[in-house]
Amino acid sequence: MDLAKQMNKIHDIGNFDNSDFEKSDNLDLTGLECFSFKYSVHWPISIVLNQWALSQYQMLFRLLFYCKHVDRQLCKVWIQNIEIIKNKVKKDHFRTAFALRQRMLNAIQHLEYYMMIEVVEPNWHIFTEKMKNVRNIDEVIMIHQDFLHVCLQNCMLHFPNLLRSLMMICSVCLRFCKIISVSHYTKSDIDAIEKEFNDQLVTFIKSLGEQSSDTSTAKFLSLVCRLNFNSFYN
Repeated sequence: MDLAKQMNKIHDIGNFDNSDFEKSDNLDLTGLECFSFKYSVHWPISIVLNQWALSQYQMLFRLLFYCKHVDRQLCKVWIQNIEIIKNKVKKDHFRTAFALRQRMLNAIQHLEYYMMIEVVEPNWHIFTEKMKNVRNIDEVIMIHQDFLHVCLQNCMLHFPNLLRSLMMICSVCLRFCKIISVSHYTKSDIDAIEKEFNDQLVTFIKSLGEQSSDTSTAKFLSLVCRLNFNSFYN
């Protein structure tokens, strides 16, 4: 099951149950799209790291891992581009493809930076500082749940429309990498991918801007500024 669909299931049922995810019609997913981490927790740590908390960690790391995978595929394309330049191959559609690859790479790396450096890391420091003053297990559970809630919310996992849009952007980037790996791609192939990428990114930025009007998600403005730092997508 893809990440967006699984998060919808989790929100719908309010808890994590493996039996609910056994059946899926997304049989065309790759292994990397389905990859997720699992952690075995024993008593008494399982009081805090229960199945619900672990499922939230799983979704967060699944998103970060998938974005990193897209990042690496785009970096491989960059290496291929360098080889083309060394061979002094000059074609107009190569230039268009190189520019599109760089814009894709910028978008994905800004997304990664935002989630890891602006969301997860500072909230982890806040969480560890609060943990120094806890008096009982109830406070530990509450602080831990708050940490997970803020991370998942600011990483867009609580917003199906944003998550779906983000996954579509990643999907377009991977299709671009696949097309570029075939040496006989045409300018029309690149133009079609470029239009789709622009449309998806503009929709994503617009949705982020609308969602950031809520004080609890105002941090999305930071991501909007990163993705559209020079107003290219206005």
